[in-house]
Amino acid sequence: MGRMSSPAPLPVPGPAPLDPLDARTLRQLKDLGGDDDPEFLPSVLRSFLAHLGTAVADLDAAVGRRDSAAVKRAAHSLKGGAGNVGAKTLAALCAAVEHVALAGGDLARPLADVHAEATRVRARVDAELLGIPRRG
Repeated sequence: MGRMSSPAPLPVPGPAPLDPLDARTLRQLKDLGGDDDPEFLPSVLRSFLAHLGTAVADLDAAVGRRDSAAVKRAAHSLKGGAGNVGAKTLAALCAAVEHVALAGGDLARPLADVHAEATRVRARVDAELLGIPRRG
């Protein structure tokens, strides 16, 4: 009997950056509002926080139901929202969840990684909204 090849390795994001939000993306969002609409960036960030909570809950529910199509949709939605605000590591982790869901793999570790990074992102967005300077 011939040897079976192993499936392609999953994409693994590198170590999380110190700041879970990309400074360039934040600057671009702030510039979009400019002086005419200084509330633009805070509004985008508040909308993202609402989406983050809903998307993570949807992702958890889909995983609980073992509904791979719903897992993929929820991860894809969260990936897009994360990308829009510069949460690049969270977006990459959501892409990994999509990949694992499509392959029918074990979602325990990728889901735990999404939860951990979502917590980091939420804290950073909260700090941004409060005007707390970032560290690092």
